[in-house]
Amino acid sequence: MPDKTGTLSNTEQDKIIEWLSQIQPLPCSLCRGKEGLTVGKQLVAPVPINSKAQAVSVPTYPLVTLTCRKCQHVSFLNVKGVI
Repeated sequence: MPDKTGTLSNTEQDKIIEWLSQIQPLPCSLCRGKEGLTVGKQLVAPVPINSKAQAVSVPTYPLVTLTCRKCQHVSFLNVKGVI
């Protein structure tokens, strides 16, 4: 599991990269480029906002960022079953 700052170990990050390599080349969802995606080093979670623009406390899923090497578009990947 990631450390207290949410940083993945090299082994955890390698597991995600290995899992993704099974479905590569995964094109960017924005530019459709096939230059590849980089995997973020930390787990992240979007924060829901209510109608008063206040953060809402809800259950979250472990997500990593995938960044397109061509256009820098960022997307999220749920890695609950991967690491």
